[in-house]
Amino acid sequence: MRDTPLEDPETLVDRFTLPEGFKATLYAAEPDIRNPIAMCWDERGRMWVAENYTYSDQKERYDLKLRDRILIFDDTDGDGRFDERTVFADDLQRLTSIERGFGGVYALCPPHLLFIPCEEDRPTGPPVVLLDGFGADNGLRHTIANGLKWGPDGWLYGRTGITRTCHIGPPSTPKDERQPIGGGIWRYHPVHQRFEPYCHGTTNPWGSDWNANGDLFFINTVIGHLWHAIPGAHFKRMFGEDPYPHVYELIDQHADHYHWDTGKKWKQSRNAAGLSDDLGGGHAHVGMTIYQGEQFPENYRGKVFTANLHGRRINVDRLEPSGSGYVGKHEPDFISTSDPWFRAVEVSTGPDGSLYILDWSDIGECHEHDGVHRTSGRIYRISYGDPTPFRTDLGSLSNEKLIELQTNRNEWASRMARWELRQRVHQGGDQRLEAISALVGRILPNAPEKSPESTALRRLWLMSTLRNDTVEAAAMLPWLTQDTPALHSQLIRILIDNPSTNKPDHKPGVPPVVWNRITDPELVGAHPSTRLALASSLPKLQEDQRVELARLLLSFESDSSDHNLPHLIWSGICQLPLPRLVDLFEDCRLPPVRRFIARRIAAAVNETPAALNALLDIHVESGARERIDGLTQAFDGWKRAPRPDNWAAFVKQLPEAEQHAPSVIALSILFGDKRQLTTLRQTAMKTDAPVEARRGALSLLVELAAPDLQEICEACLDVEELAPIAIHGLSSSKDPSVAESLIRRYPDLPDRARSEVITLLLSRPASASLLLDHLGTTIPTADLTTIHARQIKHLNKPTLNEKLSARWGELRESPEQLIQSIASYRSKLTPEFLSKANPSQGRLLFQSNCAACHKLYGEGGSIGPDITGSGRHSIDYLLESIVDPNAVVASEHALMLLYLKDGRVLSGMQRRQTPQTITLSMTDREVTVSREEIRKQEKQKASMMPTGLLDPLNDQELRDLIAYLMSREQVELPR
Repeated sequence: MRDTPLEDPETLVDRFTLPEGFKATLYAAEPDIRNPIAMCWDERGRMWVAENYTYSDQKERYDLKLRDRILIFDDTDGDGRFDERTVFADDLQRLTSIERGFGGVYALCPPHLLFIPCEEDRPTGPPVVLLDGFGADNGLRHTIANGLKWGPDGWLYGRTGITRTCHIGPPSTPKDERQPIGGGIWRYHPVHQRFEPYCHGTTNPWGSDWNANGDLFFINTVIGHLWHAIPGAHFKRMFGEDPYPHVYELIDQHADHYHWDTGKKWKQSRNAAGLSDDLGGGHAHVGMTIYQGEQFPENYRGKVFTANLHGRRINVDRLEPSGSGYVGKHEPDFISTSDPWFRAVEVSTGPDGSLYILDWSDIGECHEHDGVHRTSGRIYRISYGDPTPFRTDLGSLSNEKLIELQTNRNEWASRMARWELRQRVHQGGDQRLEAISALVGRILPNAPEKSPESTALRRLWLMSTLRNDTVEAAAMLPWLTQDTPALHSQLIRILIDNPSTNKPDHKPGVPPVVWNRITDPELVGAHPSTRLALASSLPKLQEDQRVELARLLLSFESDSSDHNLPHLIWSGICQLPLPRLVDLFEDCRLPPVRRFIARRIAAAVNETPAALNALLDIHVESGARERIDGLTQAFDGWKRAPRPDNWAAFVKQLPEAEQHAPSVIALSILFGDKRQLTTLRQTAMKTDAPVEARRGALSLLVELAAPDLQEICEACLDVEELAPIAIHGLSSSKDPSVAESLIRRYPDLPDRARSEVITLLLSRPASASLLLDHLGTTIPTADLTTIHARQIKHLNKPTLNEKLSARWGELRESPEQLIQSIASYRSKLTPEFLSKANPSQGRLLFQSNCAACHKLYGEGGSIGPDITGSGRHSIDYLLESIVDPNAVVASEHALMLLYLKDGRVLSGMQRRQTPQTITLSMTDREVTVSREEIRKQEKQKASMMPTGLLDPLNDQELRDLIAYLMSREQVELPR
């Protein structure tokens, strides 16, 4: 790709494949625009564009010797090409987004949200820092905060990715007073200066818009592209933990399809070939608009337009109501281009109803290592027929005209008129507010018999934006008697979330006259979208009202299978006191929420045992299965737990078969039932019992660290199906004869059991030394990988390191050695050298050397990053990543060492943690360890990936592996 020429942009408009009647126009191109990353509009219909020059390569991340700019473009004659260009600001850094309002420009420059006061297109003072804390450290690059947009409710919305959990707040706010967000959508109220997370999760949101009902949607990459941004929702994440405790399960995407071939796994889609091409072009989506203009044919109205990065096209989704929310349905792609430099980063509906596309214009993207390009950039306009130019300066219109525009079918004009009225109130104060309010009352009457729902929505948004309180929403309570569910949802959210009074630490409560109306059972039961609005508002309520509303919402059994409601209700009540949760359990008709309640209460048994007793006192017919499942999940990794006073009575009420279920037996043993332990022990050691029964019993005994575990496991070593579990169980034994016995057995063990033996031997210095003594004899040298060698280093024993060097070899880890090693491999890996490679053999080498931790083309582990989309087509990138994996280590991939009290040392990536346990992803398994067993834990600055992975390979193996890693599509395994 490095040699792909940048073509004349004038010729590229003809390279677009467009629906009949549409045409593409080059609005702007280099040198007038470079590296465009975001846009917004002003009241005159001018486009404001953010240029980002500081974005750099994988190592540098951001080049802070450079500066970013904000430009203003004006198409004065409406021909689709700009005529005037103004540089507004040229001294910013890490600029990702801009928005206008309140007499200035908001600029998102992580770690800061800035406000730049301006007049006549010029700054009138230095930028003011409104918020800080957005991730901007050296390890963060392409999941950085972005996406400023005004919502219909008057809040300023933004987005952020999951690579960092950010703690956002006004400058100088202590960390414990800041609200964390680890990916998702956030918002800021400019009048009340309030920041709050809006919804959480996904991967890297980079596009958002509101539909005609005022519901927000956003675009994401990899794990699903379309998400309904429900306030308070916690969505599925690509990796890492949700930063909020007790959020147990996460909501999946809202599209019923993917734009890539999921049968071949997501990163194969980068080539936009085959089925992935047919489905939409790939997994990465950037920029988004919901078309609500007047220019396009009516069948496009209300549909989602988003740029598919690798497919070099615009995808389209159709939003359909589904349950409490929506489902995104696949529509034919809108446009595409064969230009290899096309990298659309934003899509926006303009004042004339045309679609405007910002093209970063590059041959790479966030995962490709093709060098830094800062001289290209384009803006395209996609129009239908002969569009009517927009030549109206909204700033010159009367208040009456601006209010009338609220019902205009051109959503751009409606929104911009709303912001212009807000600006006038901001400048004119209460007197102007009262004058405009009187006009609104005359032009947009507040009476169900005089206005359609769409007009009422726009009146609500306008007046709530102008007043910044709930007065208007309260005045519209009569609408709750109408069949207007979209308006009900918006009213409920505004009435409960009063920006002038509600704060994270202060919830004054909803006034009774309002509360009685919005919690009327008839209203709540009429439509699931109303229940969604109420559920999303639960965290905003003071405790008594939250419990009252939750009880009502939990009574609708039909919502059990809803895509959103069980999870949303739970996230809204999970912080309630445990007695309140016990009280809600008995009336709850949603099985998932019953299970969450049981899990939450059980997890706190050490601090509040009475709550678990009260939960088990509820009659067994009320969610017994959910209680058992919840307790099982809560106690994962625990070795013992306090026995509830009424556990035996609860079990006795269960049906006979359920009393002997493995989960019930495991819980009984956890609570100290020795009788059940004896039964399991007998089953595991009974040679004529079915293997499946023995395996289940042995697994439970190992999980619970049963007494006499060594004896039990040694008795099972000769059964091939049981040997791996038995060896894992022996890892907790301090008896030195265990290691000696396993080494003697090693040559006769199956591969899976051998892997368990190596893991066991490496967990203690003494057994690791014994392993090295037998390396090359009983244990083949090839069985000890560089990953294993790194684990020996982590034991921190100089004599052991010396023995490793003598018996296995050196791990080259000093900076000088690594630089020399990279240079040596670079000189060897010439095109001629690689021309003799066999990528199929390289795939086998990947499986044996890399796949324990990394995915490539959907195959492999998930401990380390999926490397399918990395810059692996470049020799430089590959060598830097493989030879020196510690050069840049994202925090989520840093190594965690657990030093256990029994002398073992476990190393892996931390996946989850609770007050009682830590879960590590190791190279061969996921292990949950009780904190009672941990003597010390250390988070390393190093990657889990060791250095020296290429050193054991001969020349043919080296060329095969590198050729496979550089492949642009999956290759067949050798036959």
